[in-house]
Amino acid sequence: MGSQDLSNILFRQLLCLRAICGDGLQHIAQQDLASSFVARRPKV
Repeated sequence: MGSQDLSNILFRQLLCLRAICGDGLQHIAQQDLASSFVARRPKV
């Protein structure tokens, strides 16, 4: 099984999760991304 197959499976699972949880999951992911980005920025 190649890495391409694995990424396809992961992508499909992600789509299923999003279909189940709706936009709430996407919102949480965006919040998480934003907070981790802010946390990684050096303090001025």
